[in-house]
Amino acid sequence: MGRRNIKYWGRMCLEYTGVSMGIALALLVFLAGGWLMPQEGGIQQGICVLYPVYLVLSGIFVLAIGAITNFQTYMPVLISLNATRKESLLGVLGYTAGCAAAITGVIAVVWMMPSSEVENVPELLAAVMGILLIFGSIGVLAGAVAGRFGKKGKVFTIIFCAVCGGGFGGTAAALPQKSDNALLEFLMNFRPLWALALGVVLYLLAGAAAMMLIRKIEARA
Repeated sequence: MGRRNIKYWGRMCLEYTGVSMGIALALLVFLAGGWLMPQEGGIQQGICVLYPVYLVLSGIFVLAIGAITNFQTYMPVLISLNATRKESLLGVLGYTAGCAAAITGVIAVVWMMPSSEVENVPELLAAVMGILLIFGSIGVLAGAVAGRFGKKGKVFTIIFCAVCGGGFGGTAAALPQKSDNALLEFLMNFRPLWALALGVVLYLLAGAAAMMLIRKIEARA
C-alpha cells in the first residue's frame, strides 16, 4: 500500500475515532446526566465507567456505518484513481482495525487514571477490542455486500442503517438504568480472551469474503 493511501486511511481513522468520542460524550451528558449528578462521586463514575461503555457503543455504530460508506462511496473513487481493489480493501480493513485499536486505547487511558476504581483492566480491554472487531467484521461484510449489488445494495444499506440506528438508540437510552458493576460484569461475561480471538478470526474471514465480493465493484469518478 502506497504512502498516499496510508495517509488517507490514517486520517479517516483519526476522524472516525474523534467522531466516536464526541458521540460518546454527548450521550453521557444528555442521557446519563440525571443519573450521575445526584450521586456521590457520580461524575467520576460517569467518566471512568459509563463513558467507556458509551464509547464502545458509539464506536460500533460509527464502524458499521463507516464501512458502508467506504465501500459504496470511497472505494469506487479510489479504484477510478488507479488504486487496486486489494489496496482499497486493505485500506478499509486497516482503517477499521485502527479505529478499534484507537478506541480501545482511549478507554485504556480512562481506566488507568488514578481516580478510576476499575479492576481487571487488561481483561476488560481485551473484551472491548474483541467486541469492536466482531462488529467491525459485520460492518466490513455488510459494506462489501452493499457495494457489490448496486441498487439492491442501497436498499440493503437503508435497512442495515435503520437496524443499527434502532439498536444504537435503544441501547444508549437503556444504559443509564444499569449500575456500574452490571456494565463491567457484562464485559467480563464475554470471556475476554475468547472474545478477542473470535474478533480476530471473524475479521480475517470478513476480509476474505469482502475480497471476493468487491471483484465486480465498478470504478466511479
